[in-house]
Amino acid sequence: MDLTFVYGLIAAKEHILTQKEIDGLKELEKNDFLDALYAHQFGLGFQRPFELMMLEEELKLKQFLESVLKDQLLFKVLYIKFNHLFLSGLLKSHHLGVKFNESIEGLSIYPEYLYQQYLIYGIDKGLNLEDKVFIDNLINKTKDLDAQSISDIVINILNQEIIESFDKKTDKYLVKYYKHEIAMQNILLLIRSKRYKLDKSYFVSNLLEGSAIENYRLVEHFDKTLSEIGDYLSFHLEPSIKDVLSKSDSLHFMQDVQFELDKTLSKILNDFTFEQTSYGAIISFVLKKRLEIVQIKKLYYEKV
Repeated sequence: MDLTFVYGLIAAKEHILTQKEIDGLKELEKNDFLDALYAHQFGLGFQRPFELMMLEEELKLKQFLESVLKDQLLFKVLYIKFNHLFLSGLLKSHHLGVKFNESIEGLSIYPEYLYQQYLIYGIDKGLNLEDKVFIDNLINKTKDLDAQSISDIVINILNQEIIESFDKKTDKYLVKYYKHEIAMQNILLLIRSKRYKLDKSYFVSNLLEGSAIENYRLVEHFDKTLSEIGDYLSFHLEPSIKDVLSKSDSLHFMQDVQFELDKTLSKILNDFTFEQTSYGAIISFVLKKRLEIVQIKKLYYEKV
């Protein structure tokens, strides 16, 4: 596969707002803000609630990537968060009777309709054996658990599946990206655990393997304050993380933390942009697009 050609197609089709264009949104009122996004062709071209528009923007990117790339492992890595949300939501519905929140179809890599039919209604028509074995394993490992524990088990299973798929032939930029992505997820877990006063055993048991930052280093900082953790993280992330963690009472605290982590990930892997004979440039583009979405969401929620 000519990845240089693929990247050229992506760059030609997908537009990312410049920082100047994003800054221009700051001064707009809420309604004008949404109109400006429609003008920039965000979403699928219909008047939608803001959150749905942002999901549609993710969906547009995924659909285009799927039209030019066929590597299943690449999509497992890039869409692990959406795979996690989809599967954990279905399993909570299956085990706990929680209503499945189907905000938008197609953001996971699974045959979503068939999975829903099986997990919610017990209908396995059209489901292949591999998918059925996969789902049955998830059902077995998440039975008798509460909602949070189901979510935690699912992300660990998905992470382990990806790590075990890596071998010497795996694109080195895909592996590097994933290690840093897991580092960001573990840092988010640390901050969430501290913010909501979760115990240390919960934090340790839910750290994901394969991180670019050794797990024991995060464990060593669990008993410190968020400000002290900010001092440590400023060596790995953007220095601005210190300021964010000093404002843990902020209404948008976790959202601000997520923005810092996304910003850091994009900057750490900035050199990927020039790797157009590997997955490097494609991953870089996806990260930039997602950072754009996170920036826009941050601006919007400051207005409501």
